[in-house]
Amino acid sequence: DEYINAPLHHFAGANDYYAKCSPGGRLADITTPTLLLQSEDDPFMQSDLQPASGQLGAVTLETSMRGGHVGFVAGSLLHPVYWVEPRILAWIRSFL
Repeated sequence: DEYINAPLHHFAGANDYYAKCSPGGRLADITTPTLLLQSEDDPFMQSDLQPASGQLGAVTLETSMRGGHVGFVAGSLLHPVYWVEPRILAWIRSFL
């Protein structure tokens, strides 16, 4: 991020990029019900960076033990189970 993303998108550096692009402090401002899925083994997100319940507003945070960075694949190589799509549909249906 320091050498590619930040300069490419006109940020002063990686810390400037993280500060300005992170939704962390703004989650409580969200008023529309929102589902946030986070895996505990995401290499780009440490667990100490996850928002506290008081910072969530209308955001529902669900964490999974595994999922990597947007993968959320269970099962095996020959029989993968993609659980995020059915989970999103179930969450949306809860409002209908």
